[in-house]
Amino acid sequence: VEFGGEKERLLLLLLLSLHEAKTEPVDVLKTLEFHKSPEGISKTSGICINRKNSKGSDAAYRVSKTAQLSAPTKQLYPGGKFPEDFSVLFTIKPKKGVQSFLLSIYNEHGIQQVGIEVGRSPIFLFEDQNGKPAPEDYPIFGTVNIADGKWHRVAISVERKSVTMIVDCKKKTTKPLERSSPAVIDTNGITVFGTRILDEEVFEVNIWLPKGSIFNTITRSETPWPQFPVCGLPPVHSMPKKGRWKQVKQQIKLPPSCPWTKPLSTELVSGAPKVGGHCTKSFLSC
Repeated sequence: VEFGGEKERLLLLLLLSLHEAKTEPVDVLKTLEFHKSPEGISKTSGICINRKNSKGSDAAYRVSKTAQLSAPTKQLYPGGKFPEDFSVLFTIKPKKGVQSFLLSIYNEHGIQQVGIEVGRSPIFLFEDQNGKPAPEDYPIFGTVNIADGKWHRVAISVERKSVTMIVDCKKKTTKPLERSSPAVIDTNGITVFGTRILDEEVFEVNIWLPKGSIFNTITRSETPWPQFPVCGLPPVHSMPKKGRWKQVKQQIKLPPSCPWTKPLSTELVSGAPKVGGHCTKSFLSC
């Protein structure tokens, strides 16, 4: 899987959904329909070649630079409410030195509200309805390196005014998250996987799904951390079993005021340089 230059490669094992109290988990894999293997996505073997009590190897999806993965956030949250406290789980094997966004959520004005940047120093980007925290206060996990060419199981938990990252079920790091109370995330925009608006490079990945089930779990941060699957155990069947990933090819139907049809500016994307013209990336079509 190419990433950045022609010779750069990156592997990702991803388990991803979102959960809100008293509701079913939001299955991001199902929403993006990877199981249809559209252009830029191919199936390959996963982390465990011979999993106990299961025939064959785990399944993985290889995502190349030609894949453009996005969906209106309201497809993930038809009710229009994003959970204030949430957790994200993923297992990843990046190429050494890679630093790029895994997942980004934008509001209807094109402002990045949530972002997970993985690499040598993972960053958790969060900007609520009041613009908090400021960019200089985004949590940076400088002591964590998950871009060392090895497999890592990562859990990120957001609760109240802190964010915790757990790596390989051992290393636990908690950082302050100076957000508002309540902190609101707008669901009228778009969710983008593997890159962010105006990024020159695309995050290219393999997405791993255990054979026989889908371990794509996000839980409320106050619930116990679920067990990650290991090669000596069968797939975890208690987790949601619906959905796979897909490259979203169709145009995203946003309101006529869609900001991505207008000239880009610093107001549209936090930290982005002022740019003239129109955004040409097809996953931002209105």
